[in-house]
Amino acid sequence: MELPDYNLEKTLISQGFLSVCGADEAGRGAWAGPLVAGAAIIIGDPQAVLALGVRDSKLLSEEKREEIFERLNELVIFASGLVTAQEIDSYGLQTGNITAVKRAIDGLTRKPDYLLIDRLVGFSHDLPQQNLISADSKILSVACASIVAKVTRDRIMRELDQQYPDFGFSEHKGYGTAKHLQALKSFGCLPIHRFSYKPVREINQSK
Repeated sequence: MELPDYNLEKTLISQGFLSVCGADEAGRGAWAGPLVAGAAIIIGDPQAVLALGVRDSKLLSEEKREEIFERLNELVIFASGLVTAQEIDSYGLQTGNITAVKRAIDGLTRKPDYLLIDRLVGFSHDLPQQNLISADSKILSVACASIVAKVTRDRIMRELDQQYPDFGFSEHKGYGTAKHLQALKSFGCLPIHRFSYKPVREINQSK
């Protein structure tokens, strides 16, 4: 398992950028629910952050992500930003992704002065930035942001599972599983579905 490190943030801080923010998203491929971005600035000891087990969120169990998330508060300033399924349908996934990341950055209680973004085509910002492939697995602040995004989104999907118990959102989190597809065929589409996505659109048109 590749471990993230703090080397790039450390270099940037030595150049005078004192609030380096990592950003990442969760939920691009889901058929239902919001797309959620996380933004994170490490303010505590980076080694203490690593000691929590911070990794790219995709490499951690749901239980481990929740555990890390609950322990980040004293070490990391973080925020989340989301776009709804309706927004994604209105102006597209790429614009939605960019909007979610900007909302997360804007939600931080400390203004960043440099951005490290997990690869996001078309992203631009007034702040200096680097847009890097697989940043969530290599850069500690981005890995933190990926956990913030994933945990925040998973919690939303578990709440939606209570509202729509026939769909199994707590299990598949809105992604395109066989169970989700069967629920769509049996019960039809919900307001939280992304109608611009082909499987949802086709089922909606068949009803």
